[in-house]
Amino acid sequence: MDTVTVLGDDPVTAGVLAGLDRAEGLHHCAHGDTAQAVSLLRRSQEQFAALGLPLERGRSLIALTAAERRRRHRTAALAAQQLAEEVFAHAGAPGWAAAARITGAGRGRRGPDGDARLQLTETESRIVELAAAGASNREIATALFLSVKTVEAALTRVYRRAGIRSRTQLQQVRHR
Repeated sequence: MDTVTVLGDDPVTAGVLAGLDRAEGLHHCAHGDTAQAVSLLRRSQEQFAALGLPLERGRSLIALTAAERRRRHRTAALAAQQLAEEVFAHAGAPGWAAAARITGAGRGRRGPDGDARLQLTETESRIVELAAAGASNREIATALFLSVKTVEAALTRVYRRAGIRSRTQLQQVRHR
């Protein structure tokens, strides 16, 4: 039975209950009961959608994304993340849309199509800049006070996340 119907269409009470569902879902997720968390978070986002509260719905979708990622259901997490981004975009909330992108499945690790913004750490960004400029791994390591293995590992991660295979393609990564 729908919460709004049970409460006689009182939107304030229904909104509070939807918020409590989200809070309880987050609690369950934090304590490892992800199945219950997903159920509560789905219900919460549906209730907020029915109430016409897009920002609250988007916040529930961000929490749902995290719960699905924790369950290792990447497809469901990606769907929740994309829906959250759409909801926030239509509501005119670019800051929240960015939060949904950051929380999302893969955290910017989509392929070479450039669809997602590649999220690099500060060190990875500096390594990519130097490598794209033609510096060797040893030169990069010396310049940044890192070991050569650290530079190699960072470049390997960046290559994998960006979907590239060579240093010549690093120019593309710099502009994402």
